[in-house]
Amino acid sequence: MEEMTGEGSGVPAGSDAVTAAIVELEEAIAANVADERMLVGRLRALRRAHRQGRPWRTILHEEAAPTTLSLAGRVGRRLGGATRLLRRTLALSLLGEGATTSEVAGHFAVSRQRVSHLVRNPGRSSAEDAGPG
Repeated sequence: MEEMTGEGSGVPAGSDAVTAAIVELEEAIAANVADERMLVGRLRALRRAHRQGRPWRTILHEEAAPTTLSLAGRVGRRLGGATRLLRRTLALSLLGEGATTSEVAGHFAVSRQRVSHLVRNPGRSSAEDAGPG
């Protein structure tokens, strides 16, 4: 059962944005599953073709759309965008609940400066904002 948010629920109103960002990340991951399965098959086919002596130029030229590299990019962009949204909305919500920038930084495994940048700049953030791994 989903937790009610908003006035009278005991859950800060900013949590609605966090919940929406969580849903978006869930949907991005689910969409990536199909692309990742296709991508694994494509990568194996690339290796197999190259082991058989075919040049990379020919292999890539004959690849059907979407290409292996476009699939990999799509997976990364989809996950990256949804993750950035969740990190930003969660950081704003935590700060709104009274958490310190240092506390948020600890949760995200980034510096306090990264947290400050994250909440000030809603657009694309640096690679460090993504945290470890």
